[in-house]
Amino acid sequence: MMKSAVRAASVGWVALWGALALPVSADDVPHLDIKTDCRETNEYSEHDVYESCLEQEKIAYQLLREAWDRIYPPVVDWCMGNMQHDGWESYQSLYECINSEQEGVLVQWPF
Repeated sequence: MMKSAVRAASVGWVALWGALALPVSADDVPHLDIKTDCRETNEYSEHDVYESCLEQEKIAYQLLREAWDRIYPPVVDWCMGNMQHDGWESYQSLYECINSEQEGVLVQWPF
């Protein structure tokens, strides 16, 4: 009885560790409210930057989507937690955080 409990616990830890080590699916890219973020950015700018902000967010989203299956869930969790703490929802911020936490997984920012 004791051996089966130990074995079950070991299998559980292996499964948990494996889940943490596996990259996430491209379908799991979080949905962020970039329009609100860009509106707020535009309010603090001397120029109208709303459309360019949206364009930059779309580019960052596409780059994240292309690399999402190579990004580890703990990195995503860490970066999303930081973003939520700071009150921003930005694919650019998520891109920068993931790029710094998991170096080499994302292509170079095109700008």
